[in-house]
Amino acid sequence: MALKILDLSVKNKLIHRLCKAVKLYGLVLISFNKKLKKVTLPLIFGLLFLQSGGFVFGQELSIQSAVDSALLNNFTLKNARLLVEQSTVQEELKFSPGQTDISYSYGELNASIPDSYLEIEQDFGNVVKQVRLSGESKALTSIHKSQLEQLKRQITLDVKMKWQEWIYYCQKIKLLDKEFNILRNQWQEKKLKDDTGEICCLNICFIETEMSKIRNASAIEKVNLIKAKKELLIMTMIRGEIKPPECYTLKINQLPSDRVLMNSQLLNLQQARIYHSQKVWNTAKSDYFPDLYFSYFNQAISPEIGLQGFKVGMRIPLWFFPTQKATRSAKIDVECAKNEYERTKAYLNSEYENSLKELNIYLQLFEEHGEDWEQQSRLLLERSGIQLSLGEIDQFVYVQSYRQALELQKQRIELINNLNLAIIKVEYFQPQPGNITNPGELMSANQNSLE
Repeated sequence: MALKILDLSVKNKLIHRLCKAVKLYGLVLISFNKKLKKVTLPLIFGLLFLQSGGFVFGQELSIQSAVDSALLNNFTLKNARLLVEQSTVQEELKFSPGQTDISYSYGELNASIPDSYLEIEQDFGNVVKQVRLSGESKALTSIHKSQLEQLKRQITLDVKMKWQEWIYYCQKIKLLDKEFNILRNQWQEKKLKDDTGEICCLNICFIETEMSKIRNASAIEKVNLIKAKKELLIMTMIRGEIKPPECYTLKINQLPSDRVLMNSQLLNLQQARIYHSQKVWNTAKSDYFPDLYFSYFNQAISPEIGLQGFKVGMRIPLWFFPTQKATRSAKIDVECAKNEYERTKAYLNSEYENSLKELNIYLQLFEEHGEDWEQQSRLLLERSGIQLSLGEIDQFVYVQSYRQALELQKQRIELINNLNLAIIKVEYFQPQPGNITNPGELMSANQNSLE
């Protein structure tokens, strides 16, 4: 379901229109009788909703909502569904006879005896070819269905990758803003002491330099966020503003490589193409069979003399050179489809193994350091706060400790981002999109606030 969100300005316009509609409704009630009241109210509010542009209130865009919106509104996917419907209709036309020819001629025998001739001929064409064309249509339907499923999986992959990128930039900007605010507060404090001569200006220059670095890094990340958000909106066809959720998770269940490849939509698509190319080859070979036709004729020479009957015949192709060329070309297409299947299988095997290795590396790193970084950041902040209260360290050292804790948070978020991207890549090869890696393993990236 597409998620469409109103910003503040749109809400104000909507409230203004609502007030106008209420006033208009009051005026309408005066002029209409009681029977029309029940009809007027829903009509006015229905028109008001249409004027608002069809927006739907919402707050957060989850990864599943983004995928659902993309699968619902993607135009390429809509065209793929239409192709499946079209091929299904063509598949129902199993037999299509040729044209029906009707001819009539009139003359006079010896310029005195009338002679008329009527013939009706029905061309049935190549019956064998028509039967094989029906099988070719079924194979084409199989291709379109496989293309539709593969397109769904590819769109799901692209949207999840872009959604993950958008979330990563959102969280990274939050940490950069938090670090910048800490330095700005310290800079204001040092600036006051510098005016009174209590502190050297070198400390202020150092803080300003660090603030400049963070400001530049934040600007770069904001540009990346704008690009990722725009691309995500285009993919999902969502109008209005979207907000990231406070937390996001991916549950993963690992499957063996051979089972994954046997259920891969890419391999199913290549198998459908092999099947279709074989059907096309059989259809090309059916041109060696003759065309059949049936006709009825009636010849009247005089009221007493006439002739009528039926004819059954066939048209045999004596020149086989065009058919041989078409048959050889179709056979080459079969070999190409088989080679493409083997290439795709080798590619999927390689990509899946590489994705698993990448995922295992990030999983191992997360198990070894992911939770430790979270604990270390909290411990560093708690100890530095205690030392500051006891007077063992000054405000400058405390701020640097706070920045180190934020740096650990940034490293943890970057690790989880890389881990989730690896999860999404592995998920692309799964038979059913949705679940991947170790059973019960839950990867979460909650934005933890440092108190």
